[in-house]
Amino acid sequence: MKRIALVSAVLLAAVNYVYSAGIEMNISPDGSNVKATYSGSLDLTSFFNSGSVESMYSGGEQALLWPQEPVIGVSTTTAETEMGSIWGIDSPLPSFGSDVQSVPDSFYGDSFGITIDSGTSDQAIFFDVKDIDENNIVSVNGGMTFQNTTISDLGLNLGTYQMNDSDFAQGENITLTITPEPATMALLGLGGLFIRRRSS
Repeated sequence: MKRIALVSAVLLAAVNYVYSAGIEMNISPDGSNVKATYSGSLDLTSFFNSGSVESMYSGGEQALLWPQEPVIGVSTTTAETEMGSIWGIDSPLPSFGSDVQSVPDSFYGDSFGITIDSGTSDQAIFFDVKDIDENNIVSVNGGMTFQNTTISDLGLNLGTYQMNDSDFAQGENITLTITPEPATMALLGLGGLFIRRRSS
């Protein structure tokens, strides 16, 4: 009986982990290119209950990376397609770089991203309503590629950045991680080794 209870508890924890993962966004070098990817899910139940999910319309197939504002997102829908959006985020995604606007050479996947109202600087999450299931969970996966460029060229600052809101389900958030060039990582590793040797 105890074994059954333990298995049930483990399975329940696994289910909660799957539905509380949030959305991970990653920007990293890929050879001579830079790739930005996103995947994961958000439980929108609390946002629906509070009436925070609004309608907006897609401007068609487009994608943009603008670190200073910040704006990062992909729309793979046709023009005038109804999208879902959530404005007034409690803890918006902070700026993650300079005032460089970059359009990717290619992009794919589900429509998703973070945008702003140019008049008020209010930040929002946007997504395609077709990606919301019967449990109010929106799941997305996609990315974009910037050819023959670097993290520095795109005006990006290395680090991990988060968006949080009281209506996110427990354990959920949106996380953006910007990874350095391989050469930079090697230098950081050597620096750490040097410090350890000096202190030993």
